[in-house]
Amino acid sequence: GSEEEETPSSSRIGQLLQKFVCSPQSPKRVPWDLLGSLLVAYDVIMIPMQVFNLPRTPFLIVMMWFARIFWSVDLPLSFMTGYQTEAEEVEMRPWKTAKKYAQTWMVLDVALVLIDWVEEAAQGLQAARMGKMLKSMRMIRLVRLLRVIKTVKVPEFLRQFMFTIQSESLFIILGIIKLMCMVAIVTHFIACCWFALGNRESVGDNSWIKVHGMEDATIGYAYSTSFHWSLTQFTGSMDIQPHNVSERSYAVFVLLLAFVVSASVVSSITSSMTRLQIVTAHQSTMISMLNQYLRDNSISRNVATRVQRNALHAFHELKKNTPEHQIELLALVSEPLRVELHYEIFRPIL
Repeated sequence: GSEEEETPSSSRIGQLLQKFVCSPQSPKRVPWDLLGSLLVAYDVIMIPMQVFNLPRTPFLIVMMWFARIFWSVDLPLSFMTGYQTEAEEVEMRPWKTAKKYAQTWMVLDVALVLIDWVEEAAQGLQAARMGKMLKSMRMIRLVRLLRVIKTVKVPEFLRQFMFTIQSESLFIILGIIKLMCMVAIVTHFIACCWFALGNRESVGDNSWIKVHGMEDATIGYAYSTSFHWSLTQFTGSMDIQPHNVSERSYAVFVLLLAFVVSASVVSSITSSMTRLQIVTAHQSTMISMLNQYLRDNSISRNVATRVQRNALHAFHELKKNTPEHQIELLALVSEPLRVELHYEIFRPIL
């Protein structure tokens, strides 16, 4: 039969499983997705720093176990999480959500969870074997960074948060902060790779770490020096220089990358600042004209303050009540969804 046809037993199973299906906008699912995004951010920072031979502190051990258990639990939960269809409807049928997950992220998630537990099993081997497997374990940790792919699509909780922002100025400022965070992450990766190049045993004494006497430097100083060098590739200079072919080749590659990234970031920030000035210029001009009018007519401070507050309130209300015909994107929305939109708008007065 067709996919929609069900036997009585499968129908009962479906009704039972339906109780456990969670909407992506559910108050229970949103904090879970937020925690998952924070763990991905933690991996983005800490996994590249394994090149600095971080000691197994209690904090790192707890975080590794917490992340391992979290992603293991996330697997069955992902099977039972609804998703938005192309028609912007939330699909909540258990077999549909499971099929969707199996066709998208399941293979990657299962592989990464297995890698997490393989890493833990390798930690339990004898010390003699540990030395041989250390490099391969570091490569296994790098594979876990593939979870970043899942955050390329804006998480539902972040989309809801951005929807609540009513100030366009704040929205632009958050965009600039996001650009700065992206630059910091790129710089972080470049710094960790730069330290790994200089810390290889095969290069002997002809590396920037040996030449500058940083073999016994603390992890904090070694990382800050590497990060400083990485940042100077975008702008500025420092006394750390490459001392072999691989370091020189890497430095050239980073310079080319930094040229593209810098041009893109500067262009985006300039565009955002221009938008911010346009957004605030009209309001500032109107407020200035009002203040000048009140001063020219010697209006008392009490009345002037009330006029200013009332005018600003009316201005903000005017911005909130933008006519529908001025919203160009609404013309592209499907007719059934526009009907639902109009129902939501006029429901209080129906």
